[in-house]
Amino acid sequence: MDSDDFRWIVQAIAIHRQVGGNLSDVLDIVAGTIRERGQIRRQVQALSAEGKLSAYVLIALPFFVVLVLSFLNPGYLSVFTESLFGYMMISVAFLLLIVGVLWMRVTVRVEF
Repeated sequence: MDSDDFRWIVQAIAIHRQVGGNLSDVLDIVAGTIRERGQIRRQVQALSAEGKLSAYVLIALPFFVVLVLSFLNPGYLSVFTESLFGYMMISVAFLLLIVGVLWMRVTVRVEF
């Protein structure tokens, strides 16, 4: 079996064989440790899911703002498409958005 919890139990029993003592106390301590690790794992998953949702919102926000502005005041965004400098600004914005997406992806990814 490829389980860290199972390895903990096997190691506890192996140490108990060498050292001696009360096996039930040792197994109670190992069981408590395994329960705490499971609880921490679930907390990390919940916080990671919260971070992913925040990342999705932050990624969608610029597109939503552009969409709303294009409906409310179409002339406001036309400045960006009239010159080379405007296109360069749009390119830099997309590049920074991609960098931000990659950064958030690395930040939210948690290996346990």
